Amino acid sequence: MKNWKVIKYFVPAISLALISLLMALLKSDLFLFAIIGSWICLFLASKKADYFYQQKANQL
Repeated sequence: MKNWKVIKYFVPAISLALISLLMALLKSDLFLFAIIGSWICLFLASKKADYFYQQKANQL
């Protein structure tokens, strides 16, 4: 599991995105809010992963 440190950033982001989309299906007026929230979660996870890879590259 070489990339576990990166995967652990995406697991909570994807689960939050799925939960928000599931809640959006239950209440249709929150659908746009849930889509924006899920994109923000995935964006922050990708930024954190980029930062992790940048630190690894600087150590080498």
